Amino acid sequence: MYPLHLQTVLLPNGPLQIYAPETAVVEQVYKEAKSENPGLAFPFWAKIWPASVAMASFLQTHPEWIANRVVAEFAAGLGLPSLAIAPLTKSIWCSDQTREAVNAVEASS
Repeated sequence: MYPLHLQTVLLPNGPLQIYAPETAVVEQVYKEAKSENPGLAFPFWAKIWPASVAMASFLQTHPEWIANRVVAEFAAGLGLPSLAIAPLTKSIWCSDQTREAVNAVEASS
């Protein structure tokens, strides 16, 4: 539904490129869809949240929390923390209830 574009996020271990929809496109599509379906929830997954940048940065600078462990990220949205720490983990499980969010994570990995 939303076209994805590569965006660069600066993290302690170096820049990370992830796919995300453009904010203006998300807002426009949502406004149009909301007029037809007033109960439609906003696609909160479709944004790089400052909290996800902070979590990814924290985990990269404190690998003792994740090194060689199986890690799960629930309600991951665009999956920034998962993508940022995947090389440090034994394995990672990244999930979201929205198929579009999962598709964006898969495109970024």
